[in-house]
Amino acid sequence: MIVNLFRHTQALSILSVFLLTITMWSFLSYQEFSEVSNGLSPLYEGVISPILNYSIIARILTGVFIFWQALMVNKLMIGQGIYSTNTFYPALLFVLISSASPVFMHLSPNFIALLFLIIAIQKIINCYLAKNAHTLIFESAFLLSIAILIHPPYLLFSPLIWIGMSIFSLGEWRCWVLSVLGLACPLIIGFTLGAYFKIQYLNFNSLLLFFEQTQVVSQFSIFDLLSFSIFGIAIILAIIEVIFSLKKKKIKARKSFVLILWLFLFQGLYLFVDPSPLSSKLQILALPASIFISNYYYYKKTTTWIKVSLYILVFTVLLHQYWV
Repeated sequence: MIVNLFRHTQALSILSVFLLTITMWSFLSYQEFSEVSNGLSPLYEGVISPILNYSIIARILTGVFIFWQALMVNKLMIGQGIYSTNTFYPALLFVLISSASPVFMHLSPNFIALLFLIIAIQKIINCYLAKNAHTLIFESAFLLSIAILIHPPYLLFSPLIWIGMSIFSLGEWRCWVLSVLGLACPLIIGFTLGAYFKIQYLNFNSLLLFFEQTQVVSQFSIFDLLSFSIFGIAIILAIIEVIFSLKKKKIKARKSFVLILWLFLFQGLYLFVDPSPLSSKLQILALPASIFISNYYYYKKTTTWIKVSLYILVFTVLLHQYWV
């Protein structure tokens, strides 16, 4: 039933994902973000944090952001040309993985910046054989720069722009210049405004402040660890399947999966360097995990145990949210 729903019915799939995200993220499992960032996220502290004083607005924005992220991940996969336009596996899996633990469900800087990272990666992938590749490169770098302003540890993902250019054979000097300009423009504008209006933390020193902070320890229950283990095994199996099937995929899809594999590498570095609580920054793993796992489900959907395992994943999330 779930498999067929997210394969054929586009309107119903969008509505189902929307209701799932609004119900879980906005109302039943919403968590207030109470961690003090100590200047680690200047744009978040100056613009977004004051809005969170209004609980109802914070709840609605949280649901909207996760729904928007799910749709962007789905669009990213469809743009690769490996899924039919009626498939909503990536959106479903993104929501399920993001909801693996209630401790994720808050409007943290990492959570908001992730949306801009998703759109930036989507634009990099769409550069392949595109006539407006130069524009897409600039837009991708610009969006990633906004993500850095919201949460400076995302600076670690900057090399993805140039790795993506190399993977998609965009080595022209104009692409390199535009990528650097795209990264620099929001940062220069943001910190210039910060200096002019004397906004605390909005200066170039805050961009690297996260290197000086100590890691914040997070506490997980046994069931948290069990849920992470289940999804971890699913991710490993999905990655193995993708690696062995790369030769059979279309050129654009193959290059795209290679870029997402690089994303895994940088995310490992991000988890190690970012001083934010692990419960907050684990959210970022939902991006590559949903892509690889949805690919696995899509091509193995006729297997009975695949259908059963999807129900198990759904049951695990619901059990974790509303009982444990």
